[in-house]
Amino acid sequence: MGGLSKKAFQISALSAQIDAPSVILDAGNLLFKPKAAPVTVDEKITAAGIMDIQQLMAIDAVAVGPHDLAAGIDFLLASRRRGFPWLSANIVDRNRSPLFAPSLMITRSGLDIGIIGLTGSGASLPQGTHLADWREVLPRQLQRLDRSPDMVIILSSLSASENVEMIKQHPEIDILITADHIQGNIAPKITGRTLMTQTQSQGKFLGQLVVDWLPGHPWAHDQSQHQIRLRQRLENIDRRLLHLGQEQRQNRSGNSDSEYVRRLGQEREDIMRQLGGILAQQEKMKTGEIAASRYTHAFIGLNSNLQSDPRVSEKISRIKESVAESHLRPQAGEAPICSGKQ
Repeated sequence: MGGLSKKAFQISALSAQIDAPSVILDAGNLLFKPKAAPVTVDEKITAAGIMDIQQLMAIDAVAVGPHDLAAGIDFLLASRRRGFPWLSANIVDRNRSPLFAPSLMITRSGLDIGIIGLTGSGASLPQGTHLADWREVLPRQLQRLDRSPDMVIILSSLSASENVEMIKQHPEIDILITADHIQGNIAPKITGRTLMTQTQSQGKFLGQLVVDWLPGHPWAHDQSQHQIRLRQRLENIDRRLLHLGQEQRQNRSGNSDSEYVRRLGQEREDIMRQLGGILAQQEKMKTGEIAASRYTHAFIGLNSNLQSDPRVSEKISRIKESVAESHLRPQAGEAPICSGKQ
């Protein structure tokens, strides 16, 4: 849980650096690791503490993932009543009414942002409750958002193939954040008109997506990483050419691999053309000649060298104390779950 205190500090620090409103989201599978064994009392105490800390960090929305339901749906419904912002449009009762809030509308920097949660398969649901097909649920939820949003974000723990099918069917989705515990970090990728990404689960990384949003305009591909790779290749070629030139000057016989030098020169010219194209595109975006929504991203490893948030660290200490105390209680009944709100 130590990563949570570092995550909280990083969120505050990054928000101050960017000097722009932020939206804090999680696509689900937040509370429990996937496993076949029943959830223990210690794990429930820890999960309750994680939710309290997320609320302390002012998280805006969390989609219910199948692993989040490991302690039973009542465990999550109780936290929802305490204000935890769970979203799921497709966990429904026998009347097909959602048990959780299906969507949320928030406003940041004058932009109305609609957020919808979708839960993937794999959870055991109680009788009278089932997982509705997202293909039936999502169109209705897109239409039922409180007002026409400037941006639509989906938080999804569906399978990779279902996510791709979804964004092909619904180009009005602007951002899709997924929660596949198998894949880990997924750099933002543009598919159609949708930007899809994921941050590794269980708090090892903080995913940062900085968006320069123009409603109604498509995403522009982030060329920053490609630009870095091209510059690295260019530096490598320049080093090889310099080395070959030195060898040629030292070799009075004049024997040199002229064909190799020629190919290196052609490759260098091609890289220079690509870099020139990227720089020209970036300049046109800055001046508004190309109207497109832009983004940059980073995956920040929450390692031990990062600073911690003292408020969260204190809560983590209380959670650990509650876990230790639970071991001293009689085993006849289940220990009460610590809420962490002290």
